[in-house]
Amino acid sequence: MARDLPGVVDALFAGQTVALWLADGTDHELVQTRLQSLWQGAQLTQEPPRCLTLPIHYDGEDLHEVAQRCGLSPREVIALHCGVNYRVAWLGFLPGFAYLDGLPEPLQLPRRSTPRVSVPAGSLAIAGSQSALYPCESPGGWHLIGRCNLTLFDPRAEPPSLLLPGDRIRFEPVGVPE
Repeated sequence: MARDLPGVVDALFAGQTVALWLADGTDHELVQTRLQSLWQGAQLTQEPPRCLTLPIHYDGEDLHEVAQRCGLSPREVIALHCGVNYRVAWLGFLPGFAYLDGLPEPLQLPRRSTPRVSVPAGSLAIAGSQSALYPCESPGGWHLIGRCNLTLFDPRAEPPSLLLPGDRIRFEPVGVPE
């Protein structure tokens, strides 16, 4: 889409928004008019979503705290978390960081008051109404409830991200703790 808009240097898509970076001197009204024309003429195609089941070790360092705050046992947290289908809403924050819609309401907590300096790659986390997998080590403020040992992002792969917008995701517990 960005290649069809005059003066667009870069574009970023997230959720239901688009950010455009324009070259100096670009006619903003022309870009807006062209964007509206593209939108009105867009052919919406809907491919069937990919359905993926990811193995998860539910041993995250926040699992017991999440259970306590939600008034549940760790086993109940695990059962609720892996008992639903998630939808990859968008990728952002980090390359391959997939925001997953569908977190059951009893597990919905605000982000941590103090983010961690380092979250290990593959960490499965929850915050708000979403779940997510950290594709690489990074700072983060979500509650860590498990980990996935699959490669979530590989810049040499095509596509580089294992998870793509629209995918349907299920989690399969591996080695459930007592």
